[in-house]
Amino acid sequence: MITANELRIGNLIFWNPKLSNPKSTLESMQIEVSAILKDKIGYTFPGIEYRAEPFEDDLLQQEARYKSLEELELIVLTAEILESCGFKQDDNSNRKVFFKHEYKSFLEMEINIIDYKVLLRFTNGKKVELPYTYKFLNQLQNLFFTLTGEELEINQ
Repeated sequence: MITANELRIGNLIFWNPKLSNPKSTLESMQIEVSAILKDKIGYTFPGIEYRAEPFEDDLLQQEARYKSLEELELIVLTAEILESCGFKQDDNSNRKVFFKHEYKSFLEMEINIIDYKVLLRFTNGKKVELPYTYKFLNQLQNLFFTLTGEELEINQ
């Protein structure tokens, strides 16, 4: 189960109604975190524009949408997800499990999708293998933001 402290506004996760109601016929869908409370999160659907202010002719304002933490699940990193985040398969390693992402010429991030270890290379020659595993998209988004101060761009 997800805990609220794992998430940051902008993280992509899945809403899966079957986690709280196994008889549900609704399929899981990707959502973007827009608010974080102790026992639930606010969300939007990624790729859809939302108006910050209603037009004068709007009769009904939409309330924020929330889901309980029990209905949420993290997105596991796959080759396809890494590629949508700008990672490219490392052809030099001759293994199909390593993906690299270069960021503004000062940082290269490499991730192995078998053991989910991350290696950072900086232009000053320093290499750092992080002691934690990064198995989920929200973890990678949070790490990228911590290192760069910018959001990880995800092409959907």
